[in-house]
Amino acid sequence: MVLDYAVVTLKPHFERFIRKGQLWAYDNEVEAVEGDPQPGDIVRVRNYAGKDLGLAFYNPHSKIRIRLLLTHTAPITADFFADRIRNAYLLRQQLIDFQQNTMYRLVFSESDFLPGLVVDIFDRYAAIQMLAYGLERLSAEIQEALLQVLPDLRGIYAKNDSVLRQKEGLPLYEETLWGSIPEEIVCLENNLRFCINIASGQKTGFFLDQKTNRLWIQKFARDRAVLDCFSNQGGFALNAAAAGARSITAVDSSAPALAIAQRNFELNGFSKQAVEFVCDDVFDFLLEAKRSGRHWDLIILDPPAFTKSKEQIPAAIRGYARLHRLAFRVLAPDGILATSSCSYHIDEERFLRIVQEEALRAGRFLQLLYRGQQSPDHPILPAMPQTKYLKFFLFRCLQSPAE
Repeated sequence: MVLDYAVVTLKPHFERFIRKGQLWAYDNEVEAVEGDPQPGDIVRVRNYAGKDLGLAFYNPHSKIRIRLLLTHTAPITADFFADRIRNAYLLRQQLIDFQQNTMYRLVFSESDFLPGLVVDIFDRYAAIQMLAYGLERLSAEIQEALLQVLPDLRGIYAKNDSVLRQKEGLPLYEETLWGSIPEEIVCLENNLRFCINIASGQKTGFFLDQKTNRLWIQKFARDRAVLDCFSNQGGFALNAAAAGARSITAVDSSAPALAIAQRNFELNGFSKQAVEFVCDDVFDFLLEAKRSGRHWDLIILDPPAFTKSKEQIPAAIRGYARLHRLAFRVLAPDGILATSSCSYHIDEERFLRIVQEEALRAGRFLQLLYRGQQSPDHPILPAMPQTKYLKFFLFRCLQSPAE
């Protein structure tokens, strides 16, 4: 079957980014469009000299004009998606111990060569996000492909509430696409039990990208007083408890999230007295803790993104600086600081510089013990820096240099 695709021609020299592995072409990189492709249509992409670069999703209303699919073969069917998802699953089998981890990211968008598609697995249930117009139009094919690769699935849920969809001209919604989704799914992460509610949880139900970094907390939490800021559902706090922390304080502004965190502690056999749950703004809590003279031996900072755009970078820098300034005031002498940023627009070096400057202001000398990023089931494409967003540092914070 011969399909008559519209053709998008790139401006001179812009193909070099695609040659290096970039899967996007922006609106200002398009030279010409032959035909009348509509949002979500599949188009054929060519360089300025007329050489075929492959098929892509097209959206004339998005700043990201084309999303390359890395194939020259048509049509794009359920089998196409099944092949890509199967390859992603085979990779996860090498990266993840499924006996100790029953929740993980199966598909990470461009990093798994399925631009705009995110699939998270929670035991036998899948939560998906479709962030490109072309994916929305092929939703049935994606569902069929998931069931081909994972026939034991019992439900598929669309978590299409990301504001990124609005930039594509897509509506925000959530719904069960196939099967049924229970209110509570008990999953394992590093052999710890977590209660997952896909519909009410943030992102697709849980922040899976800190899986590896949470394990590092276990190396330092034993016999220490631990403060987990922006605790959400208690992932870091629970790892501190598993390691034998002397005391744990978990702070978050969301009462529903803390209720789930408490449920997670109960699932793992820890008593309610094992942790102090505080529903409060973290900045306000740290200010009050300083006034009352409280200190902790290990402080964890895992805030939400402080910026979603370049325009918000200055405000984000001020926010991160203030957060660390307050944290250093309540960190015990020679304490441990675990700090993280998921703001893509704040790169690793800039984030490190913010922490270092606030440490010096507080009279602390830092020893960097661990430099982390998102867990391996969120792979990174070096050619697409957008796929690398999570920064994680673990420091020993000395009051004075070792003599």
